[in-house]
Amino acid sequence: MEAPLLLVDEPIAALDPYHQLHVMEILKERTQKGVGALAIIHDLALAARFMDRIILMNGGRIVADGSPASVLTPERVAAVYRIAGTPPTRIP
Repeated sequence: MEAPLLLVDEPIAALDPYHQLHVMEILKERTQKGVGALAIIHDLALAARFMDRIILMNGGRIVADGSPASVLTPERVAAVYRIAGTPPTRIP
């Protein structure tokens, strides 16, 4: 019997790129078969490629929730990850 929900915390953190993709493909295959998945992932490129929905957090609070394209905007990513010289900020 397959679990109805997979909870994975940084499943690709210590893996080389080949195995990162392999694990993400396995997760995607499971969700296509009806299994739910909740994954904590800091690699935004892989999250955007494989996830249907992203919840972006900052300081323990939800900043955005939706499709990868709607959540991972350049401005939002820069603010949350302090990229391109942006000062550390908390997004309300």
